[in-house]
Amino acid sequence: MTHPTLAARIVAGLLTFLPLGCSEMPSKPMYRQLEASRAGATQWGVVIGSIADSAAGGPVNLTDSAATIACDLNQLGLTWVRVDAGDGTGDLSAYQKFVTVAHAHGVNVLVLVHPDNRTCAASDASCGAASAWAGGYVAKVNHLIDAVFTGASAADAYEIGNEPNDGQSHISPTSFAFLLDAVWQGVKKAPHASAFLVVSGGVYNTYVDEVAWWTPFFNALPSEQPWDVFAIHPYDSASYGPNRDLSSWAARVASSVGDIQARLSGLYGHPSRIWATEVGFSSASSGEDSAGDDDAQATAFAAADDALRGVTEVAFWYDYRDDEAGPGSENKVFGIRRTSANQYSAKPLYGAIALAFKAPGDPEACGAPDAGTEAGVANGCVTPNGRIVQDGFYCGGEIGEPYPTFTYVCYDMGILYAVRDCSTCPGTPCVNP
Repeated sequence: MTHPTLAARIVAGLLTFLPLGCSEMPSKPMYRQLEASRAGATQWGVVIGSIADSAAGGPVNLTDSAATIACDLNQLGLTWVRVDAGDGTGDLSAYQKFVTVAHAHGVNVLVLVHPDNRTCAASDASCGAASAWAGGYVAKVNHLIDAVFTGASAADAYEIGNEPNDGQSHISPTSFAFLLDAVWQGVKKAPHASAFLVVSGGVYNTYVDEVAWWTPFFNALPSEQPWDVFAIHPYDSASYGPNRDLSSWAARVASSVGDIQARLSGLYGHPSRIWATEVGFSSASSGEDSAGDDDAQATAFAAADDALRGVTEVAFWYDYRDDEAGPGSENKVFGIRRTSANQYSAKPLYGAIALAFKAPGDPEACGAPDAGTEAGVANGCVTPNGRIVQDGFYCGGEIGEPYPTFTYVCYDMGILYAVRDCSTCPGTPCVNP
């Protein structure tokens, strides 16, 4: 189905939100229900990316904002989130914490783990033995399952690499096929039969035009299917084009997945499960995959939701929020939220996603990510509806000025603590009940 009235709803201001009152709960926006059921539709998640701690800083500070962001995903109706664990080494405690908090909010987590680049063929020892290269990666994944993402912080799925056909993380096609088989044999078959493995999506994913990479890859695959899910990244600017033809893009996605399934059915006798572990359009006026403006980006999501229905089981919108300021960042505005002077305001896309999933869709219900830290809010206090107190208010009153009291909760690293009267907050640390 299509969403013919979506843009009109947004332009007409139906997706507006009331300001927070300190003595009363804010009203929730009333979204119209979709005209048809989402039965058989794609589940959606969002790409968060790398997780930085408060000392190191970074594009998304999930160490301080885990509960805020997980709450936001509930407001959007999203059921998956994809995080980037880099090469799977170093201090991953922030990742553990985020997975735990995401699970507490009913959100599944896909963990991306990058292998080292390997530009030579699997049979070419000029860049080292393929077995040693793949074996090191297998050991990392097993360590993550055994020692990092365990118990309440167990990852729901692992993605093997990212866009191996792209120059920024290039792996030769035969080496990537070799790696997938090594992970399947060394992780899935033993010792972690329950591990859920997702093959990295390729950038653009035409699978037809890029025969120099994809044909050798498919030809080098082992006789046993080495994945639970095969992924795609259907950006494909070439089919979208300067005229922003969403129908052409949707047709290209369908034909690309058809080509993948034909190849895989020929190899394994059955089609594969398909996820889109990245897909998105930017709100920029120009550049690759640009929708043109904020409202057009929201319309593009509706088109993507329609295009992927019946094609992919799960899709992840790229990105949760716009890239930080920097060279070229003016075109890297794929986010559901903006990034401007640490103000992560919602775009019309926020309302479009919530509308699709009949979710509450209040972008202020959980507080803007990092707002508590950046506004200097004492003890991380939030109002009863979960919004972090901002704009100079500390625990319900301006500094030096009394204000009507109300109950609130305090949080630390995403864990909610005791509810108490606001008048007890200044100078009093929260205590875990």
